[in-house]
Amino acid sequence: MFTVTVGAVLAAGCDPVVEVTGAFFPAWFVCLAVGVAVSVGFHLVCAQIGLDKHLTPLPLVYASLATIVSVGLWLVLFRR
Repeated sequence: MFTVTVGAVLAAGCDPVVEVTGAFFPAWFVCLAVGVAVSVGFHLVCAQIGLDKHLTPLPLVYASLATIVSVGLWLVLFRR
């Protein structure tokens, strides 16, 4: 257990860092924010056209969409 914790702490410093208006954020945080924003936008569009009632269970659908977009963005922008 101790070695896993130490490994996670040491590996956390290897993340790419993105500067946003003078503040430094880990790149995964930026990808997560974009994924959530896309998921919210998709929800608004689906609610307007009436597709929301066919997507069940809603929390799982939107959480999965946010995860797919976040991971996809990470792979496209920060793959080494």
